[in-house]
Amino acid sequence: MADKQHIRKLFIKLAAGTCTPAEKAQLKEYLDTATSDEALPLISDLENQDSWPEMPAAQADAVLENILAADAPADNVVYKRFPVWRIAAAVTILMVLAAVTYWIVQPGAAGTLYKNEGMAVRTITLPDGTVVQLNKGAVLQVAAGFNKKTRTVQLNGEAFFSVAPAAGKVFTVTAGNDLQIKVLGTEFNVCTTPGHTQVVLNKGSVKVEMAAAPPMLLQPGEMASLDKKSRLLRKEKADTLFFTAWKNNFRAFKNEKLSAVASYIKTHYGYTLVFEQITPADLYFTGYLSSTDPDKAMETLEQSFNLKRTMKADSIFLHKQ
Repeated sequence: MADKQHIRKLFIKLAAGTCTPAEKAQLKEYLDTATSDEALPLISDLENQDSWPEMPAAQADAVLENILAADAPADNVVYKRFPVWRIAAAVTILMVLAAVTYWIVQPGAAGTLYKNEGMAVRTITLPDGTVVQLNKGAVLQVAAGFNKKTRTVQLNGEAFFSVAPAAGKVFTVTAGNDLQIKVLGTEFNVCTTPGHTQVVLNKGSVKVEMAAAPPMLLQPGEMASLDKKSRLLRKEKADTLFFTAWKNNFRAFKNEKLSAVASYIKTHYGYTLVFEQITPADLYFTGYLSSTDPDKAMETLEQSFNLKRTMKADSIFLHKQ
C-alpha cells in the first residue's frame, strides 16, 4: 500500500478534481483496507473544503451502501465493510468510491445512453437479449424503440457484442461516425478511437459498411481496420484472444518495447517507472498486464524480466535482482 503522504496527495487531487481513474482506484483500495479513522485525512488538510456541500449522515450511509454494493463479491467471499467516519462532513471522500465504479445510464427521448467511467469492464443486457461488455471509457447509445422493428446502437470507445438472434431484425452498430456493422446473431469486438476503427469477429459473420466503399464481409478470426485519415479500410487476420483480453480486465502486449509498457503504466495507473541500469528500449514484452490492479501488473513485469521494485511516492524504481 502507498505511504500516507502519497495518499494525502491523492485526496488533495481528488478535491481539486484532477484525480485519474487509476488514482481513484488506489484510494478505494486504501479505504477498503483501512481499520480506523486514521485512514482519513483531516478536512483541514485538504484544499477547497469551503466549497464542499454538507450531507446528512443518514443519506451518506445510504449512498455508501449503494456504492459498496455495486462491486459486491461472490457470496462465498467475506467482504470487509469500510466503517463510515465523518462522511457527513466530508462528502468528497465518499465520492472517491463512487468515481471508481462510475456507471451512468441516461434514458431519454433519443434512447438510452450507457457510459462506463469506471476502471472495470461493465456488462449490460439489451432488451433483445444481446449482451454488451463495455471497456473503460466506452459510450453506447441505444436507439429509442430498440427491438421493435430495428436493433440499432452507436458506439464510441470499445465494446464486445454477443448478439442474440432475432429473425428479420438486423443488429446494426455504428462505430464512431464511420463504419456500420450489420449482423443477425454473432460475437464481435468493436474499437473506435479518433484515428482508427477496428472490428474483430469471434463468431458468426458480419458485414462492415462505409460510405463510398463496397461492403466487407468478415469471417471468424478476421478483422476490418479503418484508418480514418487515409479512409483506407483493410481486412486481415486477427488474434481474437489478443484483441478481447480487455474483457477479462487485461491489457495485451505483443512484442512491444518495455518503454511503451512504462508509458501505459504511467497513463493508466499514474506511476512513473524508473529503470536503474536497464535500457527499456532494448527489452520487449509479450503478455498480459492487469488493467485494474497495479500491484499485479508490476508483479508480472518483475517475473518476466527478473526485476525487483521499490516505490517512492509516485515513482517505481526497477532494477535487476
